[in-house]
Amino acid sequence: MIKFCFTGNAADVLATFDLITGLVVGNPEDAYELIRTYENNLVEMLTKYPEKLTVETLVEIIIAGECFKLENLLSSAVNLAFKCNSKLLKGSKRYLQISKDTKATIDEKRVVWLKETSHRSYVSLKD
Repeated sequence: MIKFCFTGNAADVLATFDLITGLVVGNPEDAYELIRTYENNLVEMLTKYPEKLTVETLVEIIIAGECFKLENLLSSAVNLAFKCNSKLLKGSKRYLQISKDTKATIDEKRVVWLKETSHRSYVSLKD
């Protein structure tokens, strides 16, 4: 289900959430269950396999978390984003579509993290 994220096709994240909500319009319980399953898979990927993600995919996951109000997904993505190289993250094509609040949270967490760690060991994402 989340294999495409490893290949760098970032646009599929939002498209998949749109597809799930569109397919099960008549039954919101099914949509909720499918969305939660997909969200859980993405959260697992963010925490266990960050090195297999591209910056574009991470940004897309943040945008999806905001659009679909998926706090668990958004929180996990932000927790990875603040440990990434800021220049790479901000250089992403869709970075400007992230809300100001989320960008501020990423920046605030980055400042605290850099103060707490003596070395700047950024998480490496796939090119």
